[in-house]
Amino acid sequence: MPIPAEANLAIFNEIIDALNVLTRERALDPFTKARKIRELEARAQELKDIDLALGFSAQGSIECIKGNIPEMHKNHKISLQYSMNPALLINYATSLLNSGDLFAALSYGKVASDVVPDDLQAIDFMIHTAYHAEKTDIFLQYSTKWEALQKEAHPQYQEYVESLRELAEVSDLCLQASEHALAEIWDTPAEDEAWAHLQ
Repeated sequence: MPIPAEANLAIFNEIIDALNVLTRERALDPFTKARKIRELEARAQELKDIDLALGFSAQGSIECIKGNIPEMHKNHKISLQYSMNPALLINYATSLLNSGDLFAALSYGKVASDVVPDDLQAIDFMIHTAYHAEKTDIFLQYSTKWEALQKEAHPQYQEYVESLRELAEVSDLCLQASEHALAEIWDTPAEDEAWAHLQ
C-alpha cells in the first residue's frame, strides 16, 4: 500500500527542520555533526525510495550543509525534474541563499511564486531575500502581494517602514544641526544672502 503524499511531505519537513537546527548549533563538535548528517542522509535515501522529488530535494539541502555545492545543485535539479512543486523550488532557493548565491536564490523564488502566485511561502521567501539583497523594487512588489493576500503588512515590510522613519528623523536632526552651525559661522551680509538662497 503506497504511503500518502502528506506522509512523505511530513518526512521531508522533518529532515529540513533537523538541518535547520543543525546549522544553528554552533557548539556542536565535528563528530556529532557528521553523525547527525549521516542519519539525515539515510532518511533522505529512504525518502527517495518512496518519493524521488522529495528525497533528492532533501539530499540537496544536506549537500548544501556539507558545503558540497556541485552535489547540492545536482540533487536539487534532479528533484525538480520530477516535480516543480513550489516547496521544492523554495527549498532549492534556500540552499542557494545558504551557499551565498542571493541572485540565483531570488530567481528560483520567483519561479516558485510564478508557479503558484498566491503561495505564501514563496512570497515570504522573496520578501526576506530581496530585503537582504537590497533589491527594493522586488521587495516592495512582493510585500504588496503579501498584503493583498493577508490583509496586513508583512513583518519585514513593517521593519522597513520603521527604518525609513528613523532615517528621516536622523536626516532632519543633521539638517537642523548643520543649519545652526552655519548660522553661527556665517555672519556677514553676503553669507546671509547665500544662506537664504540655500533654503
